[in-house]
Amino acid sequence: MSSVKCVIVGAAPMTKEINALLFNVFPSAQIGQAYGTTETPAVLATVPFEQQRGPVGSAGRLLPGVEARVVKFDGTFARHGEPGELEVRCPNMALGYLDNEEATLETFRDGWIRTGDEVILTKDREVYIVDRIKEFIKVNGYQVAPAELEGCLLDHLDVVESCVIGVPHEYSGEVPLAFVALSSDANKRIRQNPSASRAIKQSILQHVTRNKVRYKHLTDVRFVPSIPKTASGKILRRQFREQSKIVRSRTSALANGLKHRYCIGEDDVVLIFSRNHIDYPIVIWAVHRIGGIISGANPDYTAQELRYQLEISKAVLIITHPDTLNIAVSAAEANNGGVLLDRIVLLGARTQSNPTNSSYVTLHELVALGLSKPLTYFESKINGKTKLAFLSFSSGTTGKPKAVAIPHFSVITNVIQMAVHNRVSEEYTSWENRRYRPGDIAMCVLPLYHIYGLVLNLHFILFCGMSVVIVPKYNFIGMLDSIIRHRVTHLMLVPPQAVLLCKHPVVKQYKAKLQVVRMIMVAAAPLSREVNQQLFQLFPDAHIGQSYGMTETCTVTSSWPVTRKRGTSGSGGQLLPGVVAKVVKSDGSLANYDEPGELVTWSPSNALRYQNDAQASKDTFIDGWVRTGDEAKVDKNAELWILDRMKEIMKVRGFQVAPAELEGCILDHPDVSDACVVGIPDEYSGEVPLAFVVLTEEARSKVLERGPQIKDSIIKHVASSKVNYKHLKGGVEFVSAIPKNPSGKLLRRVLRQHARSLRKREAKM
Repeated sequence: MSSVKCVIVGAAPMTKEINALLFNVFPSAQIGQAYGTTETPAVLATVPFEQQRGPVGSAGRLLPGVEARVVKFDGTFARHGEPGELEVRCPNMALGYLDNEEATLETFRDGWIRTGDEVILTKDREVYIVDRIKEFIKVNGYQVAPAELEGCLLDHLDVVESCVIGVPHEYSGEVPLAFVALSSDANKRIRQNPSASRAIKQSILQHVTRNKVRYKHLTDVRFVPSIPKTASGKILRRQFREQSKIVRSRTSALANGLKHRYCIGEDDVVLIFSRNHIDYPIVIWAVHRIGGIISGANPDYTAQELRYQLEISKAVLIITHPDTLNIAVSAAEANNGGVLLDRIVLLGARTQSNPTNSSYVTLHELVALGLSKPLTYFESKINGKTKLAFLSFSSGTTGKPKAVAIPHFSVITNVIQMAVHNRVSEEYTSWENRRYRPGDIAMCVLPLYHIYGLVLNLHFILFCGMSVVIVPKYNFIGMLDSIIRHRVTHLMLVPPQAVLLCKHPVVKQYKAKLQVVRMIMVAAAPLSREVNQQLFQLFPDAHIGQSYGMTETCTVTSSWPVTRKRGTSGSGGQLLPGVVAKVVKSDGSLANYDEPGELVTWSPSNALRYQNDAQASKDTFIDGWVRTGDEAKVDKNAELWILDRMKEIMKVRGFQVAPAELEGCILDHPDVSDACVVGIPDEYSGEVPLAFVVLTEEARSKVLERGPQIKDSIIKHVASSKVNYKHLKGGVEFVSAIPKNPSGKLLRRVLRQHARSLRKREAKM
């Protein structure tokens, strides 16, 4: 190596550490850096001939004939030692960018070239490169240099390469996102134990948190095989930046395509009839950009049910999945003379297997159309408190499904309420114990047409800087596999899914690998104390609790406090910030602590009304308050307890009996996997409880020989735990499944009708 007389490093700044290493390796050589751009072209500055060693950190001294000026961010010229953007002028400048007038005008100005590099220029004409101007991340008004964070990341033992870019954030403007390539040792640990990746990610995030001020903290870390670079070694940040822009550009293009093709505009309703899909959020955001309203429909609807929603919502466009296309077509044919038949869009791309698809526009084609056409819309200012974002359907307290009118303000408010309640982004405890953290991963098994999945599982999770794994269709075994494959940390569930986690025999095989889960929320229907305790045992280190809310309140009204890792078993938690509640007794007076009555709530997130249903709106939405139709009580610890649906209460010999109470008891029986209790007429008692029961797999195998004994055992189990008037005097009936709506609430009316038909049949025998 002694033959080397000169070492010049160019194309990207060299760190002080590398500089020092070169000095040791080549003690007799001339060593320095050179700086230039393709546009100049080649070298603008380098180490002078008379210098054996260029100043550490300097990119060199300007060459003869090169004029330079440094322009500060306020447009004024910098003095020596002040940072700003370097602009140069020299005899060998390029003329511009071929066939790219816009870029030429941006970079080549009045004979000067804007380099895009932030520099400091000394009196000796030494150039010190600080960073790329266009690569600066603007966080809460502060400029953050990616190179600074990349250097910090490279100090972590598990990181060999890094790249930091800024990604948009609603409140901060931008936040730093890191891509890192891991060391061979770190990759080996992940191969041996996939859950190790989470620990490595958290360690990297904490490393930056410890060493940098708050506004420089990372929103997330993503692992990549390698960091793309140019041949000269410059990091190709634009590749990562372009990836982060895909969602925004696809949303904008789809909005433009919808405007061009279908003239979707202010207050037009677009109905999405599909299972969960990766483009489901894109459709929502695109329609909102052009002032439209989204109405999500259950993909299991019949044509008649879908037609009803089309009529009530007055939708002008249907976006459907190929799997549900036939139902969508049938509903469109029957609705309003078939005017929507030419206004059906398919999610995804065309499929060769279904020739009927060929006559329908696909979402991909609309995106391509939007990209090819000039922008025809602008995002106008709106009154978020009145401008509708969603028409989400709910049965309310009684009657047929109704369109709940939800404005943008309600969705945003509920996301913020949840963030404040859970102290998102606050350093209120150790990193390991925070409930929601950037970089965590939530699974979206909840349907996105339902308010729980839409607001909480999608928008709130993204607000927290977390990732969402969208599951097209719920399957329990598939859910377990996905938790392990994607290292899911957060689950938002409904009670039937929680019951399966506790009782399905296959869970034993997965238990050790499921410990990656660190938060489980159960909502949409009450969960028994017993199942809650079983969840605690299955996930001993996880945050677990229940939340309460409804479509009319735009999701969450209460949740377990962030100060407690475990919610109180059976409780719906404490009211979110800004929520006011009262419990109204049957005589109209207000209940005291622990007295039951109807829960009535006020929240800034409350919906406005039932669209086009004045009477139902008048019954439920009263002076900004929402009558929930739920019987509840509040204890002295401010915990909310949902007892039952008011209309589902049974009256047995003058006593009120809550079906949910008996169902919780029945589910404790070892032969029961699911249950629903309804009241049936009784000449003496008025009503008596009848239980519909789904047996466990093991019990089902014995039902032919031991069916009556199993029924008797369940009846005795309840009798041993409850007072006489709550006994199952109506008996027990075995069924293959308990009918539920998509959010997990029991469809008691279906089983009530079934019970009546059973009794009529028995009476005729």
